[in-house]
Amino acid sequence: MTEAIAPEVHVMDVQTAYGIPLRVLAVPAGVAGPNRFRAPADRAYALVEFYDRRYPRCGAHGQFTGAYYDVPSVLDTRDGLNLHGGVQSWTVDAETMGAVRRWLSDLLDSGALDAPRPRG
Repeated sequence: MTEAIAPEVHVMDVQTAYGIPLRVLAVPAGVAGPNRFRAPADRAYALVEFYDRRYPRCGAHGQFTGAYYDVPSVLDTRDGLNLHGGVQSWTVDAETMGAVRRWLSDLLDSGALDAPRPRG
């Protein structure tokens, strides 16, 4: 299954401490992600979307977990992140979230994403 994705979208694959392979997308403001969520052009930050790669039949990135966050909110997290309360395996542990935060910070530092930094 081929799925078009804007070239501005950044992709990171991780595996949680629970063994769940996830794909994380950083979608710039004003660009549509694979699920057509769109950060409006007048917003100053990108969105982060999470996909479960165990389900390739759902799309090229896997099954969308229903979880999308603005970059500053993800950078503000200090622990793990529960992506969907109804699916126990869709919990990202603190160590994996740390890797996601470092990746997003690198994208911001390189100018690949434009987003305000967290206040804390």
